[in-house]
Amino acid sequence: MSTNKIGLHDTAPLESSLGLPRVSVEFQDEDHSLFNGQTGGGEDGNVNKNGDDDGSSLSSFHSSGLGSSNPDSNSSSGGGPGSGSRKKKSPQDMIAAEEHKAVNRARAFMVIFLVSGAGLMAQAAYFFVHFGEINSFHDAYGDQSKTVQSAMTYELSSTLAVIDSFMNAIQSDNEAAIAAAATTTGSSSSEQMDWPFVEIPDFGVRAAKILSLSRASVLTVYPKVEAGQQRVEWETWAREHDNWIGESLEVQRNDPTYAGRQASSWTPSNSIFNFQGPLPREAPGPHYPMFYASPIAPIPSREVYNFDLYDDSAKELQQMHDNGVVILGRTRNLADPNDPVQMQEQEATIGWMTDLLGPDVQGITEPMITINYPIIQKSNERVIASPNALNDGYQHSVVGTITVTLLWQELLQDLLSPGSNGIVVVIGNECGTAFTYQLNGPIATFLGRGDLHDQEYDENDDLNTAAYLHDLIQNGTSGATYTGAPLDTELCPYWVKTYASDEMREDYETIMPLLFLSLTILIFLFAFCVFKIYDWVSERRTKKIMRVAAQSSAVVASLFPKVVRDRLFAPPPKKADTKRDSIFVENAKMRVQKFLGEGTTRGASSRHGRNHDLSDGNEDSMSTGDRQQQNEAQAAVANAPIAELFTDTTVMFADIAGFTAWSSVREPAQVFILLESLYGAYDKIAKRRGVFKVETIGDCYMAVTGLPEPRRDHALAMCKFARDIRDKTTELTLKLARTLGPDTDDLALRIGLNSGAVTAGVLRGEKSRFQLFGDTVNTASRMESTGVVNKIHVSPSTAELLKKAGKSHWLSRREDAIEAKGKGLIQTFWVEPHTRVGGSNASTASSFSDELEDDFEQLDEKTMRLVDWNVEIMAKLIRQIVARREAWDSLTRRGILSRRHSVLPPHGASLSKDSVGSMGSSQGTVLEEVQEVVELPEFDPRLAQNRIDPSTIQLDEMVMTQLKEFVSIIAVMYRANPFHCFEHASHVTMSVTKLLSRIVAPTDDIIQTTQDGKAPLASTLHDHTYGITSDPLTQFACVFSALIHDVDHQGVPNAQLIKEGSPLDAIYKGKSLAEQNSVDLSWKLLMEDQFEELRNIICHTPGEMTHFRHLVVNSVMATDIMDKDLKTLRNQRWDKAFSEGSRLGETSQVNTNRKATIVIEHLIQASDVSHTMQHWHIYRKWNEKLFHELYLAYKAGRAEKNPADFWYKGEMGFFDFYIIPLAKKLSDCGVFGVSSDEYLSYAMKNREEWENRGQEVVSSMIKKFEETEEKLPGDESDLLS
Repeated sequence: MSTNKIGLHDTAPLESSLGLPRVSVEFQDEDHSLFNGQTGGGEDGNVNKNGDDDGSSLSSFHSSGLGSSNPDSNSSSGGGPGSGSRKKKSPQDMIAAEEHKAVNRARAFMVIFLVSGAGLMAQAAYFFVHFGEINSFHDAYGDQSKTVQSAMTYELSSTLAVIDSFMNAIQSDNEAAIAAAATTTGSSSSEQMDWPFVEIPDFGVRAAKILSLSRASVLTVYPKVEAGQQRVEWETWAREHDNWIGESLEVQRNDPTYAGRQASSWTPSNSIFNFQGPLPREAPGPHYPMFYASPIAPIPSREVYNFDLYDDSAKELQQMHDNGVVILGRTRNLADPNDPVQMQEQEATIGWMTDLLGPDVQGITEPMITINYPIIQKSNERVIASPNALNDGYQHSVVGTITVTLLWQELLQDLLSPGSNGIVVVIGNECGTAFTYQLNGPIATFLGRGDLHDQEYDENDDLNTAAYLHDLIQNGTSGATYTGAPLDTELCPYWVKTYASDEMREDYETIMPLLFLSLTILIFLFAFCVFKIYDWVSERRTKKIMRVAAQSSAVVASLFPKVVRDRLFAPPPKKADTKRDSIFVENAKMRVQKFLGEGTTRGASSRHGRNHDLSDGNEDSMSTGDRQQQNEAQAAVANAPIAELFTDTTVMFADIAGFTAWSSVREPAQVFILLESLYGAYDKIAKRRGVFKVETIGDCYMAVTGLPEPRRDHALAMCKFARDIRDKTTELTLKLARTLGPDTDDLALRIGLNSGAVTAGVLRGEKSRFQLFGDTVNTASRMESTGVVNKIHVSPSTAELLKKAGKSHWLSRREDAIEAKGKGLIQTFWVEPHTRVGGSNASTASSFSDELEDDFEQLDEKTMRLVDWNVEIMAKLIRQIVARREAWDSLTRRGILSRRHSVLPPHGASLSKDSVGSMGSSQGTVLEEVQEVVELPEFDPRLAQNRIDPSTIQLDEMVMTQLKEFVSIIAVMYRANPFHCFEHASHVTMSVTKLLSRIVAPTDDIIQTTQDGKAPLASTLHDHTYGITSDPLTQFACVFSALIHDVDHQGVPNAQLIKEGSPLDAIYKGKSLAEQNSVDLSWKLLMEDQFEELRNIICHTPGEMTHFRHLVVNSVMATDIMDKDLKTLRNQRWDKAFSEGSRLGETSQVNTNRKATIVIEHLIQASDVSHTMQHWHIYRKWNEKLFHELYLAYKAGRAEKNPADFWYKGEMGFFDFYIIPLAKKLSDCGVFGVSSDEYLSYAMKNREEWENRGQEVVSSMIKKFEETEEKLPGDESDLLS
């Protein structure tokens, strides 16, 4: 056996030839790659790019040089300078590597522990401090809310107690006076001294003292007077006992603290009266006339006392009379701004309180309450403790009321100490009254009517409290003892609620949690740095130890044989390998598999199997030359192209038919909106169907099935995918037509399919791409190009696969064969995959409902899509108008702008119906309103700096409804002409929108502000576009004019209307009949009451409405291009605006406005004929419609000439003398960017195309309309006339 031939001295060369221990360790320590250096395949070290582990193992086995039984071979591969094998790693290196791994693991564990500990401790510190602040916030709120309730209750209880004492004192004085009178004069005299015939001695002094001791501002006494004889007697008694007035006025004049207006006297009243005047004698009672009052206000125009309180507060007084309770009356100065009656009453109350207290008293304009305290007959005999006290045997009846007026602010002032900020107090009652104050220390700030607290604090019971005032007072919450009449609990009882606020929260939520978080992180960072320094020191010392160990190893190597040396430095066996023989040697393939994580258990064979392992290795040994050839081959394979042949695939090309013409009249953003919407939908369907998207080339979508994962049903899957994207295209174009404009819903797919083999792979380079190549791809492209819109065109190979799959019923044979390059004529098929009922791919077009279908039944679905599109365009501009207006109003309120420096057109009063109705209703014609210069807003950098984003403006639902209704009615007002119709108006609107977008969206529209407060780029943009960019109302007027410019057009020129004697001729004096009629009809519609909200949001003032009408009139009148006089005037105005030396003496602003006016008119003119300056297909479409319209007029006898006789030459002249000069003017004015060049380029191309093909086109149109006329029955043919 070979084992017997291997002695101790033979072990070293054998292990040296194996070299595997070194390879194993070197792989782990150097680059963690299986192949390194010359054993690798490519630059990235990956030999087997397909991930074939067995191949990798085999390559490793060959590269190791294992298995040669030839001693010469072993010795040659053992490691000379020219050897391709690597030297075996020594045992001490293996031990060092293992220890290095262990150190790295410990180091990683320590880093993870430190980072995790830092994160946890930082979070703990943050939340500890944060929750501490929250608890402090809650505690502070609890303390402040208790303070507020207690202090309010104390102040109110004290006020009620003073009034109760005053009432008892009055009763005691009166009873003493009655007793004295009875003693001296008898009982009849004493009866005249009982209520209401009670005189209050020293009222002025007593009232002043009461007001100083309480929070009340006004005190009034109202005795109860019954109707009839008692009223007559009392009115006489009152006139005889009004000496208290003089006494009170004297006290008031001598009071240095009184700040109100002084009254010289009161005007006496002969009878009890109310707001309407003296009460009739037959007026039912009871009455509560005002007799005593303090302070006394000067009211020279009317009587002041004897005013009947019952007339104003009947319900409250009745409740007080029935139950003997204190009534907290209604709160005043909370008028609804939309209620003029309430506002008038509030103004009167404020004026009255200002006279009484003076203009400097805080809170006069804020809520105030009137408290009615009952005057109880014989109140000093018993303290009333409950509402039933009047019903017992004492017969304590209510004989009057003491009324005090308190300012709520007085009750809330000085409740909190300075620094206690932000608590919100909401006061209200059960009858719907509510108002809000915020307490910032001792200052109470009125926030407004209603409950205005932050609802965020409703959910946390710790941050809000609520209680009824009568409960707080009767429960003695404040500590004050009140024993008077109880508060009413039935008629609108008052409550008080307190809430925390964000301002209060900000006082307690600080940055301390973040500071603690940062500090904790810094501490752990410091600890981490200390650890890294320690690790670095330890690693340096370890290296020193390893150098010593290496020196020791060299000494040992010189003393001991290799086998002994290996055993000396060999690591101890692991527990799982204790049964192995320590000298067992695995073969190379097993070692490599073990290194890769494979065959771990397979290598654990017994000692008795080692000879078999060595013999296996001999079969796979190779020389160094063979190994080098294999390395070169592996490198070549690694760099080979990534490509593959797929034999069973189906390729699809889908092209958007009509896209080129459609995109030529759209903005780039609109083109990409369409493509992104369609391709995004296709991608989702492809993912669902398992289809592989190859690429998109412009408007062509390319996909394939059968790769990268083969599938048998690749043809069926692709047919279903083609059907799905075709239906989805129809659905999406219908939707997008509402936003992308006319003709969008005419776009459709043309689809071609072919099946066969393709070469697929990655074409590498700077921009790698996945590509398909082969005849299958070319044929699929041919299927698409020869197909028909909205049909799926397939080749014979695809059709054959469908037949085999049992889908013959999907196929229909194409009538004509097609020519294929290199194949001649081939017979193709149409495919229509069947859709399951209720499937997810069914078109949803039928789900679109028309909100105005009942009102505008005559509008078809396409017209309503145009209506929606126009509404969206106009709504966008209205948002810009509102955003500019709000920005201007904001600057005005802040004092940055003033009305005399308005950047808007002249403002007047608010827009009223009268001013609207008179607009455009003068005796003159619309044409006479044309302005030579329309004034546009001047530029203001402050407005540019503070502009508001229009996308944040939310238009009212009523405005949007009226806008859609207006556009819908405009659509109805258009006649069913082929050319002058609502669809053409929408096309003109689209052109106007495109040109405006070129004006307002240059590449340098960034607004910056310099140190002197100017915005240079915005100002440059304003000047460059003659102010059109600065006024969204101007832009809206342009779009509005485009929409209405042909309303009610009769399909014949103005000259024909004049010839026919149309009534419009007399109205408009033979000038621009159709255009003036369009303006009048549309303007009259806009002025209807049903569009009031729409008008008001477009034009807020008469000045804006006048500006808007001037723009509309000038724009629509500019569309009359056939009137030679008007054309001459427009040319003269152009020359004056843009010729040097013709504007001498004009200011720069007038010059700018002149240019803006003429630019706007030419913008409308160009848009009106924009089809002549767009793609040839667009031009052909509208040229044919205009020809058709004039042809119908000729057949109806409304035109002298057949358009066929002059159409070709007429179009040539139209291009030469109007279209091309107009396009050049657009370019010359310099505000339309690339659009002007684009329009001129298309005009020149269309002119050239018409010159070459125009006669042919005219002939085809004549033939088309003559054939159509012949096919119609006689009656229908007459309809053409």
